[in-house]
Amino acid sequence: MWAMAREVGTIVNRTVTIPNADHAADCGSKTDLIVDSKTSKCTHFLGKKVGKVTIKESPEWMKKALAGAGVKAINNVVDISNYVMLETGQPLHFYDIDKIPNHEITVVDGLEETYTALDGIDYAIQKEDIMITTGGKAIGIAGVMGGDDSKIEESTRGIIIEAAIFDLAQIRNTSRRLNLMTEAAQHFSKGIEPLAPVKAMDRSIQLLKELADAEEIEETAVYGDFNYKEVELDVSVEYLNRFLSTNFTEEAVVGVLDRLNLKPVVKNGEIHLTIPSYRQDLKLREDIAEEVVRLLGYDSVPCTLPQIFNRRGAYAYKEKERYLLSDLLRANGFSEIRTYSLVNRNYIDNTVLQLGDAVELTNPLSEERRYFRTSLLSSQLEVIAYNKARSFQEWSFFEVANVSAKGMKQEEHLCLSMSEKKESNAWKHEEKKRDFYTMKGLLVDLLGALGYESRRISFRAVENDIPLYHPYQSAYLLLDRNVVGVLGTLHPKTLKAWDITQTVVAELNLSKIYESKTSKVKFNPIPKYPSVCYDIALVVAEDVNAIDLVNTIKKVGGKLVTDVEVFDVYRGLPLLPNTKSVAISITYQSLEKTLTDSDIKPVQEGMLMTLKKQFNAVLREA
Repeated sequence: MWAMAREVGTIVNRTVTIPNADHAADCGSKTDLIVDSKTSKCTHFLGKKVGKVTIKESPEWMKKALAGAGVKAINNVVDISNYVMLETGQPLHFYDIDKIPNHEITVVDGLEETYTALDGIDYAIQKEDIMITTGGKAIGIAGVMGGDDSKIEESTRGIIIEAAIFDLAQIRNTSRRLNLMTEAAQHFSKGIEPLAPVKAMDRSIQLLKELADAEEIEETAVYGDFNYKEVELDVSVEYLNRFLSTNFTEEAVVGVLDRLNLKPVVKNGEIHLTIPSYRQDLKLREDIAEEVVRLLGYDSVPCTLPQIFNRRGAYAYKEKERYLLSDLLRANGFSEIRTYSLVNRNYIDNTVLQLGDAVELTNPLSEERRYFRTSLLSSQLEVIAYNKARSFQEWSFFEVANVSAKGMKQEEHLCLSMSEKKESNAWKHEEKKRDFYTMKGLLVDLLGALGYESRRISFRAVENDIPLYHPYQSAYLLLDRNVVGVLGTLHPKTLKAWDITQTVVAELNLSKIYESKTSKVKFNPIPKYPSVCYDIALVVAEDVNAIDLVNTIKKVGGKLVTDVEVFDVYRGLPLLPNTKSVAISITYQSLEKTLTDSDIKPVQEGMLMTLKKQFNAVLREA
């Protein structure tokens, strides 16, 4: 009511007279009342004992005022608490002094119990709820409703007043879960002015003295710091006119700011403002501009045509790459999907390439939508399971979306999945089986299309098994030796959990990929001279990776080696245990002449010497 009165007075430019109750509560003898908070969800708390009050009917003017606001009149003491809440916006709670014998009130959370509120209904209290207690016993659901065992009755001889500030998000969550959207809960959910508890305490003591014959008043018990420092701002008429495209005079602007009770002081072209505590919405110069233009009239803003600049349209780099990836994947038979960014806890715990700790919503619509996802994989599996349950036996899905984590982290990821087989010709009963290597080749092609040469792309086996993947069928994708993705065949347990068939999945960190510079496109003419292929079989230890052999051959061969391909791996007799034979095809070609044995032999001998030195590799004789 006070805030509305000030707003109306500002609009019609009239003086507003607010009931003067300043410092009315600054009275009373020394108190033994103790108020405390054991939770960060209650930062400010005022308590005050009034040892003697008279319970009677409220005066007619108060009953009419409450009725006009939709509040039922009960008795003068209870009505005062409701009336002061309507005036100041600060919910109050009055306790029967005899029902709190130890004169101690503590705000806590972490309780789990069933509590009977003032309406006589039992409510299930959870750990996150804020509770008012005395002597370790709950006497009220903070900010929502008091208890039946401490309410004001006809026999009440004295009261204890509570005025506090509680966490607005938690009050909203509690009232919504308990389906208890009381007047107090509505006020707390919208936020309380920092000095509202002090103003409400002053006003309630004033009215208790006038209407309830209040006596034996004790000093106020305080928890928290109520030394509020008013916000100060500097703004100029020149800035306001430039920001609003107006021509307001300094006199008009200062007049509006004075009506808003912002205490304007003009000095050297700047207007210094002091923002009162009840205007928590005014924090920036832009907020002041909004107040000025709404009071001087939006019709003061001139009509102007927007400036239009002609420029050639083009996609941003990342957007262009995103469209390129999408087109390539669709050309390869993949279907694009879109899934929710909000997921449940299980999706966060079972994922790969996780960005970091998940961001949890303070007020989720449901437990299924509580966290921002840190990876796309679980969302992809949900889509596969949905389609599998509807008799789709084959799938190729991809999704490009952002993932988020605490610390304002955000990355763009690409997630791919494909079923094991894909029917290619029903008449001939032919089918193509797709596996880990199919996905591996697809990823190399995708990065190649983005401008990354194959020599910069490598794969590394996952050292510690990822539970979601099948053992020995998963790998990290590396670009310039930096991990930018992970791929693998799903573990049988994962398939069973999601009720799907054999699937290969991959997830790439596109943000990291975009950070790497693409290779310059080089043109080479079609060779005039024929190529020569040599096949070699190398016996190496079991732990030697074939990719290392290939890279070494390319490095030693230089420009003469145009292609190196592994075409067979053999284990068994007559080879020694813990060894294997890797068969490699090497293609030699020159742009200048036809190669002969004398050209190739020294290069190949150099390769074998280097392979022997680095990997103890020897040519297989049989």
